[in-house]
Amino acid sequence: MSNVTVASTINEIEKLSNRKKALMLPILVVLLTGGAAWLLGNLKIGAGILPISGGQFPILLLGWFTGLILPLFIIMAGADLFSGEMAERTIKISLLRPINRLKLYASKLMAIGAYVVGTLLLLMMLSVLTGGLLGFGIDVAETLKAYTMAILP
Repeated sequence: MSNVTVASTINEIEKLSNRKKALMLPILVVLLTGGAAWLLGNLKIGAGILPISGGQFPILLLGWFTGLILPLFIIMAGADLFSGEMAERTIKISLLRPINRLKLYASKLMAIGAYVVGTLLLLMMLSVLTGGLLGFGIDVAETLKAYTMAILP
């Protein structure tokens, strides 16, 4: 990867992180993890009310997050990085830089990918920590494998 692509990717990550909408996802991760931990801690898991065990807490959160919340925020980030520049009339500035359009497109996709990876890392750390504090027996190696595989789609 060339230095221009790396610099453009860093620029796109900075543009994405400066948006207030992008800060909502980490806040939602914290709220979702805390709310789910509170629910699982207060409901009787062994009484047959929930079909899951506490050790599956990070995997359960991963399923909810990747199925419902993360796709919406990926679409929002893509809209902000691509069509948001057209609305703000800053696309000309991006196209005047010494980078071709394919590399600019790839840097925008890599910025969105970094956004997703960072969010999944935050979710994994919070869910493992919260599950550990609640006394659930969590298999960290299995959790790490599941979260790593969630990055690919």
